[in-house]
Amino acid sequence: MPTDDFRLAEYLIVFAFIGAASGFASGLFGVGGGIMRMPIFVILFPLFGINGPHEMRVAVATSLTLAVPSSIMALVKHVRLGRLDVDYFWKWAVGLVAGAAIGVVAGPYLPQFALKIAFLVFVVFMIVYFAFLAETLTIVKRPPTGLARIGLAGGVGAYCVSIGLGGGSLATPVLKLSAMPMTRALAIGSGSSALVASFGMIGGIWNGWEVAGRPAWTLGYIDLLLVAVMLPGALFFPSFGVSVANHMSPRLLRKVYAGFLALIAISMAAHLVLGQGG
Repeated sequence: MPTDDFRLAEYLIVFAFIGAASGFASGLFGVGGGIMRMPIFVILFPLFGINGPHEMRVAVATSLTLAVPSSIMALVKHVRLGRLDVDYFWKWAVGLVAGAAIGVVAGPYLPQFALKIAFLVFVVFMIVYFAFLAETLTIVKRPPTGLARIGLAGGVGAYCVSIGLGGGSLATPVLKLSAMPMTRALAIGSGSSALVASFGMIGGIWNGWEVAGRPAWTLGYIDLLLVAVMLPGALFFPSFGVSVANHMSPRLLRKVYAGFLALIAISMAAHLVLGQGG
């Protein structure tokens, strides 16, 4: 954390801009802003003295906390529009909550380098999905049910809560690949994000409570200063992103998103290769 007024002011200005940019990107591409926040946190935190054993955990907990309000707002919107399959969602949520709980408990024991690799793997999957698979591919003929649904949801919850992403970032493409209509998958994805982000926020407080060496102004592992300066942009700017997206063809938007993700993947890979992975 910055130790003087100049560095503190720089810290707040930089991350306020990132909050606005992540909000715009989430509206433009229809995904959670965490996919933009996490690599930026990981790359920029060391420049402001946030490094060592808590760097990735602060990034994860702060990113998930920022996702809570926006994911709840998105879920409420889907409910009002009648898009949420409530019966399927609650059964899906059983596995999702179990997986998120496992991820929260395991979080303090997972190596930071492994979490960064896991995030990079997720970004590569999203590049392949949006660039080549989103339009036509389905893996199974109907969405999973029974134990398969619980297991799949559990994997989504554990994976996403560990790398600082709302569950919708992975749940939506996974359900779409399972032949679920996009509007229904998006609604369940929004609910998944609300649950996973909430569990991650609580877990970030619990796991970081009274841990020595955390940055100043944290509640557990949640950086309260970043939440305060980034949240307004994360909530206000998605509408501008949506407006821009409405003037682009879905195919072009997917290609632009894949290119955006490629830049994220390259920056993360460079960060790891240069020995800054932690």
